[in-house]
Amino acid sequence: MIRHFLNPPNWFTSASIFCSVYAMALVLATPQVDPATLSRACVLVIFGGIFDLLDGRVARMTNRFTEFGVQLDSIADVLGFGLAPALIAWVWALKDLGPVGVGVTFWYVLCAAFRLARFNVAAQEHDWPLDGHTRASPPRWPAARWSPSCGLQRLPRRLDASRPPPWPASSPSSAS
Repeated sequence: MIRHFLNPPNWFTSASIFCSVYAMALVLATPQVDPATLSRACVLVIFGGIFDLLDGRVARMTNRFTEFGVQLDSIADVLGFGLAPALIAWVWALKDLGPVGVGVTFWYVLCAAFRLARFNVAAQEHDWPLDGHTRASPPRWPAARWSPSCGLQRLPRRLDASRPPPWPASSPSSAS
């Protein structure tokens, strides 16, 4: 365990995971999510993307490729490219769509996970070289990390808790 932590590329991957988890914690821990909280979460996702770019560069510069690092990076990518942006988008706008919003959020995360699993299988089969990650398939998940975060930074939206949700609400008392 210690030798994996002492590998410099893993420091950057760990920083990326921290940024993603902190962004998710910000939007989930706040009862009334305001634009300032969403902006902070988006900035954290962007910083996570920067750390993700740096971990690969450091691994190539120091020639410190490890299978552990590849797997850790994939976990960080699912969090940073899939779950964190999807959760921010859900809190920002998709939760108003009810089950459809949950479905869209799930689909985004699932696509990110499938794409990264495909990368891992290709990397194990040496079909996709680890040094440089030169082959990319659309959509690029680094771009996926940036798009919801940057979009949320640019699109103002009034958050109004008094507005009723667009789907029919059912209360536990009306179910009997």
